[in-house]
Amino acid sequence: MKHLFILSFILFNINLFGQDTLQTSLKPDLSKQDELPENPMIDEDIDKQADEAVFKVVDEMPRFPGCEDMEGTDLEKNRCAQELMLRFIYTHLKYPPEARENGVEGMVVLQYIINTDGLIENIEIIRDPGGGLGEAGVDVIELMNAQQLRWTPGKQNGIAKQVQYTLPIKFKLESGKERRKQRRGKKN
Repeated sequence: MKHLFILSFILFNINLFGQDTLQTSLKPDLSKQDELPENPMIDEDIDKQADEAVFKVVDEMPRFPGCEDMEGTDLEKNRCAQELMLRFIYTHLKYPPEARENGVEGMVVLQYIINTDGLIENIEIIRDPGGGLGEAGVDVIELMNAQQLRWTPGKQNGIAKQVQYTLPIKFKLESGKERRKQRRGKKN
């Protein structure tokens, strides 16, 4: 017990005094600030970083293709683009057999970047209920690039920017009753 107390006392003192030494040695010497050489590349580096930055919100958010030439307000174009995107997703989405067999349902959340050329990059699965649902979501998003569907890029101050986009996709199995109702509705 005596050794444990001494060890904790030593560690406490090392931590206490070590911290003071570390803090004083990391303080910048402001008297030498005038001696720093000017670097014209810094401004260019900052501009380049700003161009490569990924925004979460911009003045004009990216839009799925197909509604660019329609007449109407931006709100109407956004609604049109949302409808076309949902139609594309649910037309091409394949429910994985493993998930279907095991009754796996749920919400997949994907996050990706729409670059300044309107292509999708860096697809990540944020939420995955399992059974291959996350991968099925990624497959349908990758299909957009494979089919050369270019989004209208997001813009900030009129300049195209990379924008992070988050997309939830709901996977739900139909029950036997729902399938029978749908079949009856199609016959009538």
